[in-house]
Amino acid sequence: LGSQTSRVKSSVDNIANITVAANSAGGATLNALTITFSGNAISSSTATSTYVLRDANNVNVTSASSWGATMSTGAQTATGTITITGTPTSVGTDTVAINSSNISVSVATSTGNDTATLVASAFVSAINASSSVLNVTATSTGGVVSLTSTAAGASGNITLSGTASQNGSTFAFATTNASNCSSATSCPVTWTFPTSTNPLVISAGGSYTFTLQTNDSNFATGSGSASVSLSATLQNTGDLTYYDNSTGAGSTVGLPTTVVPKSITNITFAAGT
Repeated sequence: LGSQTSRVKSSVDNIANITVAANSAGGATLNALTITFSGNAISSSTATSTYVLRDANNVNVTSASSWGATMSTGAQTATGTITITGTPTSVGTDTVAINSSNISVSVATSTGNDTATLVASAFVSAINASSSVLNVTATSTGGVVSLTSTAAGASGNITLSGTASQNGSTFAFATTNASNCSSATSCPVTWTFPTSTNPLVISAGGSYTFTLQTNDSNFATGSGSASVSLSATLQNTGDLTYYDNSTGAGSTVGLPTTVVPKSITNITFAAGT
């Protein structure tokens, strides 16, 4: 859509239409669509929210008013650990700050929360109950609480701090920062559609068209008279998967090897932008 060369950047840029179709033999239920973005327009600071897939009514497919699809990217995801050691010997409260928000658990020897394992388990329950605020999820093994950011890329990096208040109990923190997709590594973005509630069904002989949109203000800027470019591609056979409604088979079907890689668009932005 629009000019492929010297393209003027826009915060709402419809870069391509993508049409999926079912042949006359039977309908299909869409499972997932993966688009691989590459090119030097992508920098380490390019946010995952840069890429949007819109439905036939121009609504983001991840919206509940659309198909309620989930979006994931090839950007790394930040992780962290809280390692609890020692045995608390008195009743009190342990507090950890996760992304600047305090999470506290009661430590009571009289109720059995007197081991590192049980304190870790209590933290997991408290963290997951506030996951939408903390932007992390938690699991534990023994006295180690493992955290995973709910946001991919650098925007989901985790900060941890705190001290154990109970005698004999100590905390140790570790985090692994994430990075966004960059021009050094192509960036696959996947939209996964529900297949039981509100499925996207394409009838036999029918089709459905999506609009692929980008926020170009998140892309790198060309230096001087140089230009930056962006490509979008269906790279692998598993980049479009669906259920074949004509057979009723329970497994997904992908693209034939003869059609991939399939270029969706190749764009060069205006020099110096």
